[in-house]
Amino acid sequence: MGVELQSTPSYQEASHLEVLEQCNGCGPSSSKVSFDKVLGVNLFEACCIHDWDYYRGGTKVMRKKADIRFISNVILLILDQGSHHVWWRIPLCFTFYIAVRVGGRKHFTFK
Repeated sequence: MGVELQSTPSYQEASHLEVLEQCNGCGPSSSKVSFDKVLGVNLFEACCIHDWDYYRGGTKVMRKKADIRFISNVILLILDQGSHHVWWRIPLCFTFYIAVRVGGRKHFTFK
């Protein structure tokens, strides 16, 4: 991967093992389907950053920032891959943003 994804200092300071303990990849932990590679792009790290943000928790504003950071990272990964498919991948990735905004509330650690 040639792009540096956006993340919080706590994610950057965490060990690889600490991150993996909180990261289930892309999609709900109860799902039998993996969304780690979607649209021909590996989204695993973007999803781990998002999982970490949800694990760390905070306020409603912090949750919204986590979701925006997630979609921004997905877009960065799509653009980094570079291809003539960017024109349809970017609009489609907003489906992920809607999914985390609608379905993610119960998984965020509110403080």
